[in-house]
This record gives sequence, structure tokens and C-alpha cells, in this order.
Amino acid sequence: HYQFEVGFLIDNLTAMMMVVVTFVSLMVHIYTMGYMKGDPGYRRFFSYISLFTFSMLMLVMSNNFMQLFFGWEAVGLVSYLLIGFWFERSTAIYANLKAFLVNRVGDFGFILGIALILYWTGSLDYATVFKSTGIIAAHTMQLFGQPVAVVTVICILLFIGAMGKSAQVPLHVWLPDSMEGPTPISALIHAATMVTAGIFMVSRTSPLFELSDTALSFVMIIGAITALFMGLLGIIQNDIKRVIAYSTLSQLGYMTVALGASAYSVAMFHLMTHAFFKALLFLGAGSVIIGMHHDQDIQHMGNLKKYMPITWITFLIGSLALIGTPLFSGFYSKDSLIEAVKLSHIAGSHFAYFSVLVGVFVTAFYSFRLYFLVFHGKEKWRLQKLAHHEDHHHGLSPKDNPHESPLSVTIPLALLAIPSLIIGYLTIEPILFGSFFSKSIFLDIEAHPTMEHLSHHFHEIYHGPFGMALHSIMSLPFLFASSGVALAYYCYQVNLNLP
Repeated sequence: HYQFEVGFLIDNLTAMMMVVVTFVSLMVHIYTMGYMKGDPGYRRFFSYISLFTFSMLMLVMSNNFMQLFFGWEAVGLVSYLLIGFWFERSTAIYANLKAFLVNRVGDFGFILGIALILYWTGSLDYATVFKSTGIIAAHTMQLFGQPVAVVTVICILLFIGAMGKSAQVPLHVWLPDSMEGPTPISALIHAATMVTAGIFMVSRTSPLFELSDTALSFVMIIGAITALFMGLLGIIQNDIKRVIAYSTLSQLGYMTVALGASAYSVAMFHLMTHAFFKALLFLGAGSVIIGMHHDQDIQHMGNLKKYMPITWITFLIGSLALIGTPLFSGFYSKDSLIEAVKLSHIAGSHFAYFSVLVGVFVTAFYSFRLYFLVFHGKEKWRLQKLAHHEDHHHGLSPKDNPHESPLSVTIPLALLAIPSLIIGYLTIEPILFGSFFSKSIFLDIEAHPTMEHLSHHFHEIYHGPFGMALHSIMSLPFLFASSGVALAYYCYQVNLNLP
């Protein structure tokens, strides 16, 4: 007989997720007060985002797979309600249906993986399952007439669930469309909350993944494809929110690559720094959209730094963190991640290393393409015909000036800019190279010595976070990032006739 118990597991992995989820959620709640003012669904919106935060906390605090699955589905349900929040729009209905269906595909794999765990260990409790990994590791099963290790099948099925939630190729198609929801939701779902559930779940089940190099290799290759190709798609977008959405996909690919290199703590560290600067970028984009009277096309913007100084400076901080500028938070997680992939010996790591390096260049290019088109250059909304504006009823008319957003919008921006600047510098040592995750993430040091090598580099060569930043100026990622920014500057500031 099986029993289902509800319990909570609070260790450092959970605590980190709780801090990220609650802080970003608080910022989004404050921001919403200004952003959704006057919307007929104001109350409904608040009840949804509070329920969303609850579901996410439920997911990270669970101590067994069944409860994890309930939290997993609750998050999926609320995200469906939020993406289709403006249900009068046919595009929103289409987008939330798509998100729902794609996530069901992933969840099918996830629940099969959980069922296999139950079948082989007779329990769903984390502690019991991770104690009996020896039993799982000893068995093989027949799959299409071939003997396959049970643990490999379980890990790949669990990861298919993560591919749905964390939007990895080919289950990524729902995330760009989910931009149909209001901007605060984009920040909550795509920065801190729902998309990080898959990354968290793989880190939580590290004792299983450590037993299967095949599964790790699969994880790494999927992540590498996502990191590179989603970045390339970000270059050609013209909707301000969609550019940032593709950037999220690409960064999730980076985290997945780190999981595949069995550098789980690096993936979690990147998850944390990314949550802050990506929430900042999304909320900054929302502020720009308010200033532009709900016009999201970056081809209609330009020179907004003159009218929206707070939005401009915070957006710049977010962009610099995203491309991995030394001393910013994104730099510490991204460079550690690239180095971990370089040191990894798992099959596919060379391809992954190539992908993340080229991805750095692509990231820098699309980030600063967005930045230059929105905040510098000509005031392009003045070039539109008056008649054309009156047909559309939204966007600035050529005579208007954009205005800075209200305080309830700019305060969260300022508060998110602070961790985007300093959190990496302050926390890299305890989180990556201290004993912060030693009890909550299991590493098989003999089989996967990546983290040992990283730690050696950090202490013996760099002598701390500041030295790491100085060393990076001569490194490949820094050269790739600066050339990406330089190319964006040339294309969108010097030579102005490019799209």
C-alpha cells in the first residue's frame, strides 16, 4: 500500500528559491498597482498573481514527488489563466491554449518518470528515493528490444517535464506567445517563477541524474541547442517584449547546459542572478510600453533616455548584467557556467562549449540592438503619419512626448537594479565554492570533477570575485560580448539604415 503524505523540506536549495520567488513577486505586486490601474480585471489579476506565488512556493517546498507534481500543475494552471488574462483578444486565447497543450506534453513525460520512481523504489518521498538510488542503478529494462538502464529512462522522462516548464527546444514554442499576457506576468512567469521550476527540479533530483551520463549528455545537448538558436531568433524580433522572451529562452538553455555538466550549483546561481536582471528588463519594458501609450514596436521608439531617465538607467543596468559585464551579477554566473562547460567531460560538451560561446556574442548583439533602438537615435514615432496614428488608437501621436512612469512602477525598477549590480559579487563564494549546497545537491566528485576544478581556479588563480573580474578581461567570453556590443553600436548608431 502506498501512502501520500504532505510535508515540507526546507534546505538551502529551497531557501534560495523562496527568496527569489518572494522578492520578485513582491516587486511585481507593487509594480502592478501602477501598471494595471483602471483595468477592469484589476482584482482578478491580483488574485491570480498571489495564487501563482503560492503555487510556486508549494512546488519548491515539497518533500516528495507527488506534492511536487501538484505544485507543478498548479503553476501551469495559473500561468494559463494569466496568459489569457485579456480573453477578449483572440491572440491571447490562442497563446494560453498553446501554453497549456505544450506543457501537457512535458507533464506526460514527467508523470511517467514519477510512476517509474514509484515502481522501482516503492516510495515518492525524496529522502527514501535518494537513499535507494543503488536499487534503481542496478536494474535495466527493455526498451524497443534494447536493454536500457532504468535510471537513464527515469532521468530523461523527468527532464522531458522540465523541457515543457523550462521551455527547452522543441517544447519552447509556448513561451514567446505567452507575451500576450500583461507585462507584470511576463516578469513573474519568465523571470523568476514558472520557467525556473524545471531547472530547480533537475537540481533537486541530482542524486538520480549523477548516476546516468547518458541523461546528462541529453540534457546538455538540448540546452546547448536552445541557448544558441533562441538567441539568434531574438535578433530578428521587433516587439520589445518578444526580444526579452527569446532572451529568457536562451538563458534557460544556459542553465540547462550547466545541469548537463553536472554543475547544478552553477545552474542555480545563474537562475538567481538571471531572475533579478530579467525581472528588471521585463518591468523596464513595461515602463517603456506605458510611456509609449501601449505601443510595443521598437521600430516606433528612439531617444527615450531624454524622456524616461529612470527607466533608461535601470534598463541599461539590466542589459549590462544580461551580457555578462565584469562585476555585474550576470557576469559571475555566466562566466562560471561557461568555464564549467569547458571543464566537463560529458559527451556533447565540446558542442555545448561552442554554443554558449557563440551565444555570448549573440546575446550582446540583440540586447544592445534593443537598447540602442529604444533609448538612442531618432524619435521615430514623430515620423509616422497623423492619419495612420488615428486609425490605430494606441501608440504616441507624432505631437506627443513620452512621459516617465509613476512611482509604483519606477520603485520596483530601482530595487531590482540593486541585486542586478551586486548580488553576484557578494554571493559567488558561499554559493558556488562554499558549502552552501553541500547538503541539498549531491555530486559524484569522482565521476564529474567539474566543480572541484572550478573551485581550484577560483581560489588558486583568481583569489576571489574581484580577481575573477580582472582575469575575465582577457577571456574569450568577454571578447565575444564586447564585439557583440560593438557590432550593435555600428549597426544601429553609426550605420542607420538597418532594420
